[in-house]
Amino acid sequence: MSRLTDCIGTGEYEVRPRSAVPGWLLAVVAAAALHGCGPGGTGDGSGTAIDATPVMVTADAQTRATASFARAYPKLTFDQPIALVRRPGDGSRWYVGEKTGRIRWFVDSPDASTSTLALDISSRVVNPETFDERGFLGVAFHPKFAQNGKIYVNYVTSRPERSRISEFASNDGGDSFDPASERILMEVNQPASNHNGGNLAFGPDGYLYAGFGDGGAADDYYQNGQRMTTVLGKMIRIDPDTRTGKAQYGIPGDNPFADNPVCRATANRSTACPEIWASGMRNPWRWNFDLETGDLWVGDVMQDNYEEINLITKGANYGWPIRQGTHCFPTGSTGCRTAGLTDPVAELLRDEGGASIIAGYVYRGSQTPELNGRLIFTDAGSGIIGSVHRDAQGNFVRELLNTNADYRVSYVSFGEAADGEMYAVSLRNGTIHKLILGVSSDGGTKTALTPATPVSG
Repeated sequence: MSRLTDCIGTGEYEVRPRSAVPGWLLAVVAAAALHGCGPGGTGDGSGTAIDATPVMVTADAQTRATASFARAYPKLTFDQPIALVRRPGDGSRWYVGEKTGRIRWFVDSPDASTSTLALDISSRVVNPETFDERGFLGVAFHPKFAQNGKIYVNYVTSRPERSRISEFASNDGGDSFDPASERILMEVNQPASNHNGGNLAFGPDGYLYAGFGDGGAADDYYQNGQRMTTVLGKMIRIDPDTRTGKAQYGIPGDNPFADNPVCRATANRSTACPEIWASGMRNPWRWNFDLETGDLWVGDVMQDNYEEINLITKGANYGWPIRQGTHCFPTGSTGCRTAGLTDPVAELLRDEGGASIIAGYVYRGSQTPELNGRLIFTDAGSGIIGSVHRDAQGNFVRELLNTNADYRVSYVSFGEAADGEMYAVSLRNGTIHKLILGVSSDGGTKTALTPATPVSG
């Protein structure tokens, strides 16, 4: 049992293996004092560590961006909403994943006042309390949903406690999904109740991606971040349309360890898991693909002092628990290994409001074309809104767009509309909000991670 200070609770709390944590990844919203989680790496995919130190640069006076959230559907509320997605090619309705184990949909209209239950698997889901990291955590539509009617969900179940990725089918175009149609693709034993990750998304390559945390507790207690014989602490990539051996999914032939036997629920093996796409993650809670470039942006929730945003590339190692972002871990230590580790493209410090970073989408809407190409993020602990983009010199620039947002709302996930505009769900209030972007002329500052000379060690 560990006593720790982390972004997943309202100050200090106790973590017990396979037990309820009295505070969730995002529960810091319940306290004015923020305690937290920080960064863990990304880069050019070569595995080369870059000596990237955050430096302040002056923002151009006419390009200072602003952002806020406004409630989009005032007549609708949900029970612990955790995901907001659409059917491929259909902008007429939203689907809301609820942490309690349900999916509901509603017609996309500002006057919408009712939602329809599409799937209820609440009896299969571990969900002891609102601010607990377990429960129903992610949902993704198959890219060919119009032809096959399939969706995929990620949830935590019990006896033993484990993460489960499953497929469900619809026979009516998505109005409902048959609970009896569940096909379990993968189960991963969870040694503790926190750091489950849970997001799912199909990449532009048609494969299903999933993110898993390091197994929980603190300090990578179970030593999974750098252990390649488990999918814990990893981003994985699988093919739900094929089968490899006895597994209920296929291994894409270009995965880094594609030739190895598939992983099972435990890590009792001697070869790297072929499902792994990238490693060295602590808790990759929310992440998304840029629909224009195919880039995969991940917000990895860290332990203390920093949060991080990573640009994921094949086979890269993002450093946890050797480092948080570009900094040695444990905090204050020096001389840690950097060889083979990939740096983050942005960090969010604790004293800036970093506690539980939530990566959104790269903005491709028309409301504010000046911000096209920026990755938008928020923080469930502080409520701040920020962006990351690459400038003309090739630097990754992080800009804080709103530092006065209401932390009590707890935005925990983004949704992307058909027109490229962004929405966010509030776990605490059960509401959906639209991201309102703008541009002001007040100048300001922004932070860049400037690539320098590669280092080794």
